[in-house]
Amino acid sequence: MPRQKIRAYINSFTEDDPSSGIQAGKEISQGYSGYVHGASPQIMELYYGTPPYFHVSGSNDSPLYEDHVGNLLNYFYRSIMNFAFVAKALGDEELFNEVHAYSKEFAIESGQPDRLTEYV
Repeated sequence: MPRQKIRAYINSFTEDDPSSGIQAGKEISQGYSGYVHGASPQIMELYYGTPPYFHVSGSNDSPLYEDHVGNLLNYFYRSIMNFAFVAKALGDEELFNEVHAYSKEFAIESGQPDRLTEYV
């Protein structure tokens, strides 16, 4: 099944404007892809300091460290929501409700209550 059709199906019940949701999903995916495949903007995030140099042995002191922690939580949250969407797609409303309720708990416990969403 092509990714485009999966995104279209998911956005058909999560967005007022499915095409905007599909485009947003593509943009997010491409942005994160740079971290996996080593695109130049993401590589340049490892270049900092006085004098500046590439931090290739870890970069806990990076000025962008907290942003990356937030991104890690985003991956967890997106994974939880993917389980909910699969349950919905398979018609298991009880499981969807259970996983969706857990996603709310996760958002609150991870300190990101702005991620709370309502899906019908």
